[in-house]
Amino acid sequence: MAHILKQGAGALLGGTVKRTAPVVVLLMMIAVVGIWNPAFFQGSNLITVLTLASLLLMASLGQTWVILLGSIDLSVGYMASMCSVIFALLVSDWGYGALLLIVLIGIAGGLLNGLVYTMLRIPSFIATLGTGGIFLSLAYVISNASTVAVADVGNPVMRLLGREFLYVPVSIGLTVLLWAAMLAYQNFTPGGKKLYYIGTSEPAAWLSGIRINRHKILAFTVSGMTAALTGVLLVSTIYNGSPNLGDPYTLKSIAVVVMGGTALTGGVGGLGRTMIGALIMAILSNGMNVVGVNVYFQNIVTGAVIVLAAMLSLDRSKIPMLK
Repeated sequence: MAHILKQGAGALLGGTVKRTAPVVVLLMMIAVVGIWNPAFFQGSNLITVLTLASLLLMASLGQTWVILLGSIDLSVGYMASMCSVIFALLVSDWGYGALLLIVLIGIAGGLLNGLVYTMLRIPSFIATLGTGGIFLSLAYVISNASTVAVADVGNPVMRLLGREFLYVPVSIGLTVLLWAAMLAYQNFTPGGKKLYYIGTSEPAAWLSGIRINRHKILAFTVSGMTAALTGVLLVSTIYNGSPNLGDPYTLKSIAVVVMGGTALTGGVGGLGRTMIGALIMAILSNGMNVVGVNVYFQNIVTGAVIVLAAMLSLDRSKIPMLK
């Protein structure tokens, strides 16, 4: 009996550590960077951090649901790149029509990912790596393998995305609104609960009558849409699109989700933690610049943090053998 109680207490303590660790890390990072260089707390630098965090968060919104199911989407960066090129080409003439087109392209690309994964029964990392190659090729073809500048940076859409409300760019507010809407669906609807059921135990979810493929397709479709919107935000930041502009955001989106405490094995975590992960990643990147860490050393620090986060969040009971 004592042994059982000891195991239960250990599991409870371990679960508490996993839930609170990202928040503790975030607060420690803010304190350390702020003490090291008080310039970190200057208004302009905080806006820079929030802008970077909003880009990371947008790229990671759909990825969170995909990982929550125990899958992964490796096409996020390629979709963002392709959509950045298309948006940069069309926004000056099409205005809000270009934004609508990007959303539709993202939905169509994500739907393709979901159908290839579920209907052809191909592992998600292979399916999305293949479709990602298609998106990348299209980006190069459409852009003629070159950077595409926005012809009219003063068009209504670009003005809207660059506008500020209480010193905060509208693009950040739009990202937070989408995050809040998805968080509400995840936490307060039957469909959102089923994401956790499937990620925790797909066989048990299937036996309980959950239409698993429907929820997988939904998650990948949303991932495609948020990846496409990441391309839009990138263009609104630097006023051009490029066939490799979004490439880093595939791995960054995975890193943000893991840093926030969502397990790669599925069933644990969610969008609330992804917000924390985006802030950690943004402050880590900005903070190393503020305190003067060598740019070549920064990837070592980032990689170490990602490995530590994965170690803390991974549910090893779901992995009978590491390969």
